[in-house]
Amino acid sequence: MLTLNPWEQTLSIITKKVDSRIFNSWFKQIKFISFSDNTLSLGVPSRFFCNWIKEHYLDLIKEALLDINKKEVLLNFLITTSCYKNHPPLAEHPSSQPRLNKRYIFDNFIVGESNHLAHAASLAVAESPSRAYNPLFIYGGAGLGKTHLMQAIGHFIREKKNGVRISYMSTEAFFNQFVRAIQNRTMQDFRDKYRNTDAFLLDDVHFLIGKESAQEEIFHTFNTLHDSYKQIVFSSDRHPKEIPTLHERLLSRFEWGLVVDIQQPTLEVRIAILKKLIDEKGVPFPNEAIVFIASQIKSNIRRLEGALTRVFAHAALTKTTINLKLTEDVLGDILFKNKITMELVKESVAEFYGLKTSDLQDKKKNKEVVFPRQIAMFLIRDLTDYSFPEIGDSFGHRDHTTVIHACKKIKEEIKNNTIMKHNIERIRKKIEN
Repeated sequence: MLTLNPWEQTLSIITKKVDSRIFNSWFKQIKFISFSDNTLSLGVPSRFFCNWIKEHYLDLIKEALLDINKKEVLLNFLITTSCYKNHPPLAEHPSSQPRLNKRYIFDNFIVGESNHLAHAASLAVAESPSRAYNPLFIYGGAGLGKTHLMQAIGHFIREKKNGVRISYMSTEAFFNQFVRAIQNRTMQDFRDKYRNTDAFLLDDVHFLIGKESAQEEIFHTFNTLHDSYKQIVFSSDRHPKEIPTLHERLLSRFEWGLVVDIQQPTLEVRIAILKKLIDEKGVPFPNEAIVFIASQIKSNIRRLEGALTRVFAHAALTKTTINLKLTEDVLGDILFKNKITMELVKESVAEFYGLKTSDLQDKKKNKEVVFPRQIAMFLIRDLTDYSFPEIGDSFGHRDHTTVIHACKKIKEEIKNNTIMKHNIERIRKKIEN
């Protein structure tokens, strides 16, 4: 039997059928407006939100209402902000210009199946800061477009209202500034800078692993900004629940708004990205060569751009026409690297030193394990295109600075220790063969 507010009954049914994160991100934001003449009117914060609900959850809502009412109820979604907190407009500040890459705008972002939700949510946030989703948390592997979307949000907000104060930076940069502020006893200036901004865009928050004092600072910064209805956007290479050593209360803040992921681009998206980059260059590039690159480099947009740049550079320097044969020759070593996996390197190093692959990934700090682990890190960096953070993550979520240190140490060993150099070459040849 339906009550005067059937939406509460509907939510009690839906909460048992969907994941809690989906429920908190979508259904909790829908507000009851009225119920009359068998029509249920519900308030939603944006057009994007309305379309997403209709496309993905309309049948679920209708099914729940049918369970309660025993007959079909008509639904009417209204885009309204009257049901939500009254957010003040973004203030104008004459001297706030974030460092944003001019190429990272929404018009330059190729949308496909792998990233359409992250793109739509980012656009919704940019159009209605602090109203649509606050915070917005974007996660996905390196080189998939997280930074592009974050900076596109910054560009859009800034162009919409001149003088708005935006803070965009990597978490590493935030941490370094935080440490300097402590050393120089300028913490109040540091806090004033970031707690009085209109949009706080923090990239790569997985860098917070093991940094408790920085987590504490971001927690209080978050609270100040959120209470003032300022937009907050985070990005990470993993879901917030998968960031080790993250304080529980900071994790809850990351999940307050909307958490969206970006997956590896499909072949069609990779081809579209390459064609857009080629159009910007204005240089003839045969379609079969484009398809070849897109089919060989699958996991990372930055690697696609790097491969394309390499072909362009070779053609320009040698004054040759770009064709499939040239593309295959120029990218031969890169494509070879793509065939070597981190697991292959780990297995080869572990076998050479009489260890298990799992030994290289756990927390053991004895020399018998630490040195082979450093060699594995060095060889992965040398033989593949994986980044320092990606390598560190594969070794038990270690920080990227640990990988940098390992690579430097092994390079020094190779220079000064002929036996070590010989052993590493033996492992390398086994991997390559």
